[in-house]
Amino acid sequence: MTIHLANDGKLPALAAIILFSLVPGAGGFSSEAVNFTTQVGLAPQGTSNSVFSVVDLFANFDRYGVRVITGGRGGSNVSVTVMEKDASNQVINKHILSGEMAQLPDRLNVYTANVTGRSVSVIDKSTQSVLAESIIVGNIPAEIAITPDGRRAYVTVSGDNKVVVLNTSTNAILSTITTGIFNPQGIAVTPDGLLVYVVNFGTPSSIAVISTFSNTVVALFAIGNLAVGTAITPDGMRIYAANSGSNTVSVINRATNTVIATIPVGAEPQNIVFTPDGKNAYVTNLASNTISTISTTSLSVVGTLFTAASPNGIAITPDGSRLLVANQDAGVVTVISTSNGISVGTIPVPSPIRIAVTPDGKLAYITNVNDNLITVVSLLNNSIIARIPTGLVHRGVAITPILLA
Repeated sequence: MTIHLANDGKLPALAAIILFSLVPGAGGFSSEAVNFTTQVGLAPQGTSNSVFSVVDLFANFDRYGVRVITGGRGGSNVSVTVMEKDASNQVINKHILSGEMAQLPDRLNVYTANVTGRSVSVIDKSTQSVLAESIIVGNIPAEIAITPDGRRAYVTVSGDNKVVVLNTSTNAILSTITTGIFNPQGIAVTPDGLLVYVVNFGTPSSIAVISTFSNTVVALFAIGNLAVGTAITPDGMRIYAANSGSNTVSVINRATNTVIATIPVGAEPQNIVFTPDGKNAYVTNLASNTISTISTTSLSVVGTLFTAASPNGIAITPDGSRLLVANQDAGVVTVISTSNGISVGTIPVPSPIRIAVTPDGKLAYITNVNDNLITVVSLLNNSIIARIPTGLVHRGVAITPILLA
């Protein structure tokens, strides 16, 4: 048989495929036996990796079943087709799955890098409370990136020149990567979950590429000076890095791991986000109090947005309609409409530095440099709904996109 998945929407999705057979028992079937299972990330429709097929699976058509579990921001837009084939590979039956699909429940955790505590904290989104004791990872944890399936968290630990890999099911350390890692800062995972890109801060800076299969560095190459943040285009084909010492953004081709463009931006660029369609990138410029808008087609700055003092962290809502900017010295998070580049509100947050938005776009989690709290904001009305005390100074923050059991 062949199982075909397609993301018919504009947001990334995740899916798990389970092929099982029914075990005969008294009066019917007694249990299920799993014959095949896999997980896959699906990019938005119209981009590469938006479809996935499993071919040549063997099944006894008298007693088999297919279960597909979908999740992520675009999980409700995944279509599934199952084709039964005979011995000559001809299609004899075709099924469009609907009732057989199940949407995963909302089971999200928030991970924060605690600079002073040498640790990572885990927050339960449903209760807005710290789940358990902090996970000790090393000296000066900086940033966190989580794989698309939600199973692994990669943490840059700048003081110890390493990247720590956490199992998000147990919050135990799975691996520690040191080779090719030097004062690591920004970190990002490709949408297919295969590679992790780590920015090594320096003059010049470099990027280390980690295979998530082996948790080893498989490539290392130079970029600009004093690089901080990094982000990957939604199609997973290009990596952008903000060079704060060069006032530029480096654009890297994933296929060759080479810099294909160096784009001048504002003073001391820090962090980068992309619109969901991948057409534009937004870069915070700490020292010029601006945000540069980069066209990913022309690889040039096509606009400049003005904001409050010291824009640092930046996030975008899942529908791409609003930017959230952490203005560290101004003590606010600025909300900007992407349709016209105009501020539509500010949220008072003491010394905000990083922002993460939940997959449904309803909440934002903001790390505060000076007050040892995590601020939770409702994006329905831009109001603060919780301040979560941890007793630690934070920096990076990331949210599990999904948890697959």
